[in-house]
Amino acid sequence: YVLAASTREQEEKLLVEAWKESGISDRLLVIVPRHPKRLSQILADLQGESLCVRSRGEKITDTTRIYLADTFGELPGFISGAELVFMGGSLVPKGGQNLLEAAALGKAPLFGPHMENFLTEAEVLLNQGGAIQVADPHQLAQEFGRLLGDSELLQEMGDRARTVVDQRRDMA
Repeated sequence: YVLAASTREQEEKLLVEAWKESGISDRLLVIVPRHPKRLSQILADLQGESLCVRSRGEKITDTTRIYLADTFGELPGFISGAELVFMGGSLVPKGGQNLLEAAALGKAPLFGPHMENFLTEAEVLLNQGGAIQVADPHQLAQEFGRLLGDSELLQEMGDRARTVVDQRRDMA
């Protein structure tokens, strides 16, 4: 599955549009909102999509395209199991989210243009080839397709991301 972690207001709709534009049909999009109490708004924004909700105990079926994991304390497990991770708060002007959690788990994060709160982390990961920044949902759709079609590249980028975190730990 592909994970959209710590998503913010209006971002889920943009992510699902990018996901649909990418044409990927053999993977599940898992969305973990930053604030699970926004579930009713997220469901309104994604009305008509084939989705199920973790807090309701709904089961993933063959027709499920999106899984809303609106529960607390499970993000590291979802990151660990994901093939690809998009870090939220970055397609919308919310300042981004911490990229290092995904990087530490060997995932090269994708993120949008709004990373004001994590500029240093974003810059270091980008410079080392351990992350990708997209300008908009259209470019995100393209990167979904490109990266999911190249598991070797995903692994290499994830290794670079983990190395960045390991090196920063060694400096501390």
